[in-house]
Amino acid sequence: MISPVSLRPANFPLPEQHIVPIGVAALLHWLRPQRLPLPRCTRHLAGWPLLAGGACLAVWATGAASDVRLSSPARLVRTGPYAFSRNPMYLAWSLLHLGTGLVTGSALILETLPLALVLTHRQIQAEERTLSEALGAEFTEYMTTVPRYIRIRRSSAS
Repeated sequence: MISPVSLRPANFPLPEQHIVPIGVAALLHWLRPQRLPLPRCTRHLAGWPLLAGGACLAVWATGAASDVRLSSPARLVRTGPYAFSRNPMYLAWSLLHLGTGLVTGSALILETLPLALVLTHRQIQAEERTLSEALGAEFTEYMTTVPRYIRIRRSSAS
């Protein structure tokens, strides 16, 4: 179990790529709501698990990286969710963004998700260049074994 003391708050990013679009969309939604054309029950059945999953993934990733300063790492974190995704915190924020749009029923919040994903992808590419320069072959090997986001396995037909 991760203790609150072992979590490094500086490692829990509040990425502008998601925070700004969600904030702007929430303000616009408050001024002039644009509701999703889905029943509340359907939105909540889909949205709450996404919010819970995103929050759990963010806490798990933050705990796994508790002994590394992510803003300027001297080594890679390869445990916890970092064994399955090179960017679990960004993945967590994407889940939180999607879940927020569904739970609130805001079409505007969901409409900002593609922009947030593009901006996040660009940020990740820049971070990967920095890590590649700083960590060299270790990061190159990590890139070949762990997917940038998630690996979706296709089942083979028998």
